[in-house]
Amino acid sequence: MTLTGRLLSIGTSLVVCSLLHVQPAFSQSSATARVSDATSLPASAQAQISAVLGRDQRAYHAAPQPRGFRFENPSNRLTTDCTAERVRLHVVTAEWGLKLQGYGYVDELAVTKPVAPLATANRVEYRRGALNEWYANGPLGLEQGFDLEQPPGKSHGEPLTLALAVSGNMLASAAGRRAIPAGGRPYRPASNADSF
Repeated sequence: MTLTGRLLSIGTSLVVCSLLHVQPAFSQSSATARVSDATSLPASAQAQISAVLGRDQRAYHAAPQPRGFRFENPSNRLTTDCTAERVRLHVVTAEWGLKLQGYGYVDELAVTKPVAPLATANRVEYRRGALNEWYANGPLGLEQGFDLEQPPGKSHGEPLTLALAVSGNMLASAAGRRAIPAGGRPYRPASNADSF
């Protein structure tokens, strides 16, 4: 199958949800409580359900801020700031920053420059030509994804690479699908979905 004329989607389904899920210390609405039943579904189904519910519930919509947008995620006690420079997540006292630095194949990475984020309802996008980085907020957490309209050149058999810089007082673990605040205890993943 060729990528020509097709949309290549590189999603990190429920990356932040799985990464930073915190058991709420307060009662949830019945709609959010029913969503917790969805965690037995495949990660891709969970992501779609959460995104649709988030789109329909104002509590998950992006709010304009002076330098970009902010998501509040009441069911996970998560706040996300989306600026041209980076995405920064705050949960309890921990924070984690993420910045796309480039994409391409091994030694031929296209460097990305800061772009202003755009928001519609519970979705924030960073449009960088053929690459669209996006975040969708919903009751199960924050999903991150990348849509690529066309290959960024010849692959020469090499895998597509996304170069991401991380910052903050959390350590991400691909194997354990968790984030650990420096000096703290790990947050429990929301599901068994692969996080990275």
